[in-house]
Amino acid sequence: MIKRRRRPLRTRDRAALEVWQRGLNEVPPYDKRIGDAWNAFTVGKGKPLRQRINRALQYQCVSRCVYCERSEFETIDHYRPKQQFPATAFAWPNFNGACWTCNRDKSQPLLFHHDRPMIINPMDEDPAAFFYIDPKNGFMAAALHLAEGTDDYIRADYTISKLKLNERGLPKERRLAADNLRQALKFYELTRGHRKAEEALLVACRERNALRAIVRQVMTNPDPQDKPLVDYCLQHSHRVKTFLQAIQWL
Repeated sequence: MIKRRRRPLRTRDRAALEVWQRGLNEVPPYDKRIGDAWNAFTVGKGKPLRQRINRALQYQCVSRCVYCERSEFETIDHYRPKQQFPATAFAWPNFNGACWTCNRDKSQPLLFHHDRPMIINPMDEDPAAFFYIDPKNGFMAAALHLAEGTDDYIRADYTISKLKLNERGLPKERRLAADNLRQALKFYELTRGHRKAEEALLVACRERNALRAIVRQVMTNPDPQDKPLVDYCLQHSHRVKTFLQAIQWL
């Protein structure tokens, strides 16, 4: 899971969503009508708008699920579930791009801890402040600086468990991503900054690369065994360092 930037929606589409929301607000009780309203939005007269929203989400989420990173964007996830929070059923800030599996595992209801949602929202919070990924085995855990029992620790642990972020083969894929990045760093050092080695590092860090959370961790908070390679890269590659600064990793 990695921080994503919430992008503004086109004015006409935002206005169209507001029309759908007002229509829903006028027909209480919500729980009996939200299903019909969402079906109409998905496959009925709202389908063209839904398709534009999908494209906007795909761009915003870089075609990846905002939760697991590995899977491609497949569906609209309501961060605050529409049955539980019908007043935000058609609110753009409540939409996330997710895969079917994460959307299903997140499910309902959204639990709260001290008035904060238990599930961490990568569109509004930086997951790097909550999670640590062991590059040796690819498993995700609460960040090392979080004391057990604190609010942030509880939320991080719950998010991992609820979304099954240490299942579905994700640890293995994170470990492979870390190994591939480490090989690219070694190649860069071995070739003393060859242009092709630098390009390989840039490709590993760019937005469309899956499982970027482990890439970010290796490049910004490396383990002792990786630190000399990362330091060499940042000292000798102005392009890589500038890119990491531009995406606010450094």
